[in-house]
Amino acid sequence: MTDQVAACLNRQMNETFALAFHYLACADFYHVRRLHGFANWFEVAARKETDSAMMVRSFLHQNGEASILSGIPASQSRDWKLEEPILTAPCHARRVQETVSRSVQAARQDADACTLQFLTWFVREMSGEERETETLVRKFETFGRDGTGRAALNREWMAKAYTAPSLVV
Repeated sequence: MTDQVAACLNRQMNETFALAFHYLACADFYHVRRLHGFANWFEVAARKETDSAMMVRSFLHQNGEASILSGIPASQSRDWKLEEPILTAPCHARRVQETVSRSVQAARQDADACTLQFLTWFVREMSGEERETETLVRKFETFGRDGTGRAALNREWMAKAYTAPSLVV
């Protein structure tokens, strides 16, 4: 693995950990407002992101590279409006998707077939996450603006369950 590929994977790992941290801040924001289903959606998403980042970390180690953890900025969750975590979720997910794309580009440039194979799972996963966050936004915009719809979404999102990823690195 070249230094360029390792650097891209480290950026991807850190951006993914940052997204998990952000999603936990979103969950905390909703718990305080007693919207535990909304919080559950973000907690499940945070676990998925943490596992994804850990897989990149393991892949780096398995290839003799160091994982370099950077600081994660604090979230300004107290200043949010009720809809803000939901409406901005796709934007945050796209930032991680961009780092995955940069990792793929670097691995392609270096003809690193092993890393390309590894990243295939992330490309599929990110496309699913993008669809999921867009669905989250559409549901909130359609139903979450009033108390009755918000209560229904809260019940629906309370049922969201975590499933650990199946990729073994």
